[in-house]
Amino acid sequence: MRVTFVVRSLATGGAERQVVATSRLLAEAGHDVRLVVLSSDLSLATPLTGTKVRLVVIDKVSRWPTLNWIRRFRRVLREATPDIVCPWMPAEGLLTWLFAAGAQRRRILWSVRTSHLDLSAYDRITALVFQLHRRLARRGSGLGVVFNSFAGADSYGIRPDGVIHRIIWNAIDFDAFRPDPSLGRKWLREMGFSVTMPLVASIGRISPEKDHLAFIRAAYLVSQEAPSVHFAIAGGGAPAATARLVDAIREHQLDSVFTLLGNRSDVSAILNAARVVVSSSRCGEGVQNALAEAMACGRPIVATNVGDAARFLARCDVLVPPGDVRQLADAILKQLNMDNDEHAAERLTRARSCFSPARMRMEWDDCIRSVSRMDDEI
Repeated sequence: MRVTFVVRSLATGGAERQVVATSRLLAEAGHDVRLVVLSSDLSLATPLTGTKVRLVVIDKVSRWPTLNWIRRFRRVLREATPDIVCPWMPAEGLLTWLFAAGAQRRRILWSVRTSHLDLSAYDRITALVFQLHRRLARRGSGLGVVFNSFAGADSYGIRPDGVIHRIIWNAIDFDAFRPDPSLGRKWLREMGFSVTMPLVASIGRISPEKDHLAFIRAAYLVSQEAPSVHFAIAGGGAPAATARLVDAIREHQLDSVFTLLGNRSDVSAILNAARVVVSSSRCGEGVQNALAEAMACGRPIVATNVGDAARFLARCDVLVPPGDVRQLADAILKQLNMDNDEHAAERLTRARSCFSPARMRMEWDDCIRSVSRMDDEI
């Protein structure tokens, strides 16, 4: 099958890493795969080197598509003659639906990587894009929808049927993410920390739905009882959002025990260095790559009960209600006081069961063949 994925950028992000992984796995399964990128930043494209995935870059330098860009985009889609067009996120979904030819518009397979977003936290244009994307998917435009979570399907009001509406969880690179205490100790030394220092880390871009402010408030409560603990957030964000976190850290007098790491390419090392991995998200999550990767590294987890976390976390890890700072702090303290390695094998086994690349390849392959057959029958 000829499959064309469309993604806005390969600069950074869990969703972007997943489209790279999906493209590579489908190419390995024998499909003719193109990955169209609407940005010249290809930082995450390295895993495609040496694969049969055809990478096509259409550099969209502004928020609004120009006439020349539209012509190039239409030409790329026309030359690809895809059986399936899968725009990965809402913005590229609307661009594809608006500018693809009529026959290609009918071959769109929508992709949903989030759930229950609080659109009031976004600007009007971004909120409108999400609303229109949901409306198009719900009304049956295209071939179907692939959700990366049950929560995502629920947020779109679509019941998965296993044929045109599917749940396909993400996949984890178990070679890159695995228990490796020596890697964690090396990272701590390189950062100038003691290898015995208890680190509590949160991995994820700085954005409203991640609710890093709740993590900072919980860190303050934890530090009152465990002053030796250090806290870190790995992930980039808009300067204004980052500034708010800096102000909150200063306000809670955590400057000496809290580090904002920014965007990182050494996430596996950070996870292996962490005594506890925390997700304080209040909404918007589907399947969080950071939690799946932490499981693959065998690390203790505290997470808010959003997205599909309750479905995939190991029983030894802790879920708390979103926004409850006291429970978040108590759960962090509980995990800090447990034997770190006692349940590592349980977490890794659970991660391999839920996030196997072989499983994702099989499910995507079956989905593409099924929706293509239905298109032929129409």
